Amino acid sequence: MRAGLFFLIISSLALGSTVEYFSDRPRNFKSLLADPREGQLRVGCLYSDSNHSYLDLTMGGQLNLANFTFEDELLLNVAIKGLVASRFQYGSISFDLQNSDFIGGIVTSLGKKSQFIELYLSHQSSHHGDDVISQNPSLFRNFSFESIRFLYSKDLLTPLRVYGGTQWLLRADPESLLKKWRVILGAELTFSFLPDLFVASHANFKQENRWTPDLAFVVGYYLGETAKIQRKQRIFFELTHGYSVMGQFSEQKETSAFLGFGFTL
Repeated sequence: MRAGLFFLIISSLALGSTVEYFSDRPRNFKSLLADPREGQLRVGCLYSDSNHSYLDLTMGGQLNLANFTFEDELLLNVAIKGLVASRFQYGSISFDLQNSDFIGGIVTSLGKKSQFIELYLSHQSSHHGDDVISQNPSLFRNFSFESIRFLYSKDLLTPLRVYGGTQWLLRADPESLLKKWRVILGAELTFSFLPDLFVASHANFKQENRWTPDLAFVVGYYLGETAKIQRKQRIFFELTHGYSVMGQFSEQKETSAFLGFGFTL
């Protein structure tokens, strides 16, 4: 019902605005730099506390359906976005695919200048690679869900951004995840003396894990003239601690270090 009310408000606001369809504008609600599920391209080497090394590869995109602009500089965006995130194990017989997550849905954002809200209705499904299942069939588990996520983001000062919100699972397999809540908090900081350098943190508190936080900390550097490009390429180093972001391993805790390249939506 809340989601329906939100979309009703958006429909009402859209009246009397100027509109662009299928534009190539960047996202109004900026990507979360320390969320591994926010990259348009993310590739690099991950080393976990299980003494295994992996190649993590994420590819995604966003299709803007409509961008509305109002006289008071209020911006409204409606889009479809999604990604595929895969993990391959180094040192295995055939560079085994461990897991692939497929995430996609419809997203809308509303705000202006320094603050925005975003609502994302999405589906996620996760799958082991064939090599993993053939070697150990007992590992197989169904894992998928639909959820609605609400986030609020504000630039407190020019170099500091904070955000927070919640996610609710509308349908889930296994059913033990059904109607579970998640709380999301994060912050991002750039530096006036070196504007291409950034640090970011992201925390996801999940009800199914008794609110134990999944933590990510990132230090990165933007490449190229970021003021002139829409999609910001970056190199970054990331530390994570908590339950795995990979759906098939989401019941397992891991601590990992990741070094890679990416660019944002």
